[in-house]
Amino acid sequence: MFEELKRQYRRLAPLVETSANFDMDNVGPFMERVSGVIPSGFGPAEVAQVVALAQGMEVNDEQVLTFNITFAGQPIQLYINVFLDDVDAPDVYFFSTPALIKKIEEIMREDFE
Repeated sequence: MFEELKRQYRRLAPLVETSANFDMDNVGPFMERVSGVIPSGFGPAEVAQVVALAQGMEVNDEQVLTFNITFAGQPIQLYINVFLDDVDAPDVYFFSTPALIKKIEEIMREDFE
């Protein structure tokens, strides 16, 4: 059991996080912009999956989606955690490599300025 926990920690340790609170109507457009910086594994179908999840949740629900993507020429994972604490405004958390999270934060800065 302990060895499995150590393996999981080593696998997750390089991940970093960023998050934002979105109006429900802005989840899709934001995910589309994120999709634009990910060459493979996060296209229209995955964007639609995130939007459908957020729109179908009940208040106080929380769900995590995992996407196997390619970024900067490397196969990596993108975890998107959606928490609906307000019926019209989900909190969306992104977990991935530092380079991808930096790109997502750049998109956030552009959107929130």
